Amino acid sequence: MDRNEVETVLASVKVDTMADRITLFQIGPEGLLWTRFADGVQEPVFPFWTEIGTGVAGLAALRGTVVVCGPSSDESSPIAPIRDEMTGYETHDLLAVPVFNQEGVLLGVIECINRRSGTFSETDSDLVRPHLEALRQLLLVEDDRWKDQVKRALPSARLYLRLRPKLDWQQGALMQEVSPFSYDKKFSGFRDCAKEAKFLLDVISRWRPDGRRILDLACGTGGHSVELALLGFDVTGIDLDLRQITAAEHKAEQGGLDIRFLQADMCAFSLAEEFDLVFNFFYGMQNVLLAREQQDRCLACIRSALTQRGLLVLDFLNEKANLHQFPPDVDHMIDDGMKSGLRIRSRSRILNDQFKVLEMHFQSFSQPELEVTERYPLRRMYLSDAQKLIEEAGFRVLEVAGDFALGAAFDPEFSPRMIFTAEKI
Repeated sequence: MDRNEVETVLASVKVDTMADRITLFQIGPEGLLWTRFADGVQEPVFPFWTEIGTGVAGLAALRGTVVVCGPSSDESSPIAPIRDEMTGYETHDLLAVPVFNQEGVLLGVIECINRRSGTFSETDSDLVRPHLEALRQLLLVEDDRWKDQVKRALPSARLYLRLRPKLDWQQGALMQEVSPFSYDKKFSGFRDCAKEAKFLLDVISRWRPDGRRILDLACGTGGHSVELALLGFDVTGIDLDLRQITAAEHKAEQGGLDIRFLQADMCAFSLAEEFDLVFNFFYGMQNVLLAREQQDRCLACIRSALTQRGLLVLDFLNEKANLHQFPPDVDHMIDDGMKSGLRIRSRSRILNDQFKVLEMHFQSFSQPELEVTERYPLRRMYLSDAQKLIEEAGFRVLEVAGDFALGAAFDPEFSPRMIFTAEKI
């Protein structure tokens, strides 16, 4: 798609929505939204970026839904007019619509700025929908010039992301702790880090009793790393999200624990030391790595990081049991919020034989007006799929557990999880 075709697509959206300006954001490095096209301004030397969950476009990306913001919007914090000091341009209302690929994975967000007549409403998103396929194709087109611009902008973005959370910790206001929808709070009911660390202790005691060095792959906020360090293991955690790494470092510091946390891509990491065990829990191989090629690259990195006959422990959602326990296209109450403080409902939608989308709705128990819906694409995996994936990557499966309870045998029909223990061969 050449520049003229791009301008035609954006001009059509602009005319149909009566927007004064159009900005198209694309998901890029660090999981940020980077401007792919910015209408109405001269092309910057570097594309600018925003975080998912920040700003109107970021909120649309987080929710996976249309967001309208302006003086008459229903948002909890409608924007006041914002004036750009450099250009003098004033923004008074915005319409943001997420753009997904055919598998339901977020590609980017189209943001319409300043309706020329009246203000934007949610019904204006109907005017964008006829253009979504063209926008989808636009975002899927490779653009080496844009990639080069993003690459040049990355160092400053990474510096900001690394420093900003640390400043927030000093102020006691990091969203990981304060927000009712923080990462730990949202998923506390789905995991028990102490129990899961003891599961790994049992695995390593039976299969590699002399093993001490463990790699926590996609470690998040470090819950498992902390529990394993408390059990006496030498732990390293890696994650792509610098905000998660910062939160994990804070937990380790509070506990007086010596844990190394590093920012790294689970599909492209190379570490100086070798490990006796590498693990990934909470379905990272399915909801982070959607493509088989990504899974293969991740397993190749894991294999390189392991000692001879080192152990791999991977946690998969058992699709066969999940379909029985949580039928698709039906709302399921996961948590009533009485203890956790969050009401959680889920609904899944089958896309095809390989993928589905899980919608999670979180609502504050004490402040019901605070709620958010998030969408998570998942690669559907059955026992044979997971076993083939692991074995073809150069591992021998030792056992499969159905849960983190010690001794929980795997039942294809009823076990919620498929927890593989395998050794490098």
